[in-house]
Amino acid sequence: MVKQPHALAAALVMVVSGSMHLAAESRTSVDLSSVLGVTRISGEAVASALTTGKLDISAASNPNVRGELQLRATIGNAAAGSGAAVTVPRAYLKVRLPWFRFMIGKSRVSFGRGFFFDAGDVIFGGAGLAVTDLSASVLRDDTTWLLETYLPLGNFSYLEGVLLPYLGAGGVFGSPASTSLATDLTQVLTPVNWRNLSGGGRAVFRLAGVDMEAGYLFSGTSGVHLPYLAAAGSLGVDWYLAASATVPVSEADWPNLGERLAFSAGLFHLFRLSGDASIAGRIEGLVLPGGSWERASGGITPSTLPAVVVSGGTAAWPSASTVTSTFTSRYGLYLFPELDYSPSQALSLQLRSIVSPIDASATLIAGTGWNVYQGLTLSGYLYAMLGADDATFGWNQPGGIGAAVGAELIF
Repeated sequence: MVKQPHALAAALVMVVSGSMHLAAESRTSVDLSSVLGVTRISGEAVASALTTGKLDISAASNPNVRGELQLRATIGNAAAGSGAAVTVPRAYLKVRLPWFRFMIGKSRVSFGRGFFFDAGDVIFGGAGLAVTDLSASVLRDDTTWLLETYLPLGNFSYLEGVLLPYLGAGGVFGSPASTSLATDLTQVLTPVNWRNLSGGGRAVFRLAGVDMEAGYLFSGTSGVHLPYLAAAGSLGVDWYLAASATVPVSEADWPNLGERLAFSAGLFHLFRLSGDASIAGRIEGLVLPGGSWERASGGITPSTLPAVVVSGGTAAWPSASTVTSTFTSRYGLYLFPELDYSPSQALSLQLRSIVSPIDASATLIAGTGWNVYQGLTLSGYLYAMLGADDATFGWNQPGGIGAAVGAELIF
């Protein structure tokens, strides 16, 4: 008989729903933003509108207990994603006890290092190219339901374990399964087959001024082992390195492990100019040894890690060749350059790009933000895809060129 941990889902609901009662004080913030844009789809200019509201309630009157509930509502027309959607990006409780800490609910655990490309992010996927908003201050902020334990070992050193009952595809190309309020409710009210549980942990410590990290995740939904290593430090500029492997449960297949490795690295530096002016530069790279290193005829369409199929208590894990195909369906090298110039605290100019050097294509976004009043920011962006029709970023692909203006109010 297959075990079904009803108690885990029930605990997630009860603990999170009661988190706000543990603190006498709460802080509330609201973030409202609206964007109007025009883009090219099927050779025609199409206008779009998108309005987003985010409500964040946090309770932290007790320094040892913290709770947060975040609701997000989005309304858009057909071009921007038809209809309305309500999501719960965060709903968690954190408790600090004398010897360790734990968190239960929906939140984010950030394994590895890196702003955009992160081979160490084996939970949410730090090697994917799809980004909802390339202009956002945080490009990867996916969350999922989890139980996390944290054991401090000293300055800059700790052990961390995590259990993920509803993780999506998982892996360096993975993504969380939950995308809506309805999905969240379905997940926490539906028993979880124990074979679909995911979990792992990491050890973080500092050695000779370098932050070192070693971790592991087992993805029950994809049927793969995901060990990784990461390091970060500063040598005049901030740097980081990360590496991970994807090993199928069904076959160890160690001789071909090199085809399922992922490496990422990055540099970042902030240059202070006169007054409040500054320039920030960043460059990150992703290397997939098992990917294609020659331009593919007809282009390459990236695929995600396959999910495990459980029927009658028997798990049908993906084969080693199937897992390997998720790497070979990508090119072997991608880059992420970023340049941000702020002549003052109220104005910023930004340039970001995702580059696929092997097929000579890129997606590019240039924008500006103006903090007119406290809490109010006006923005404008131009974006384009530069490449052949069958390239990763093709000029004639839907949304290949466009512009947008927007306003954001935080109070």
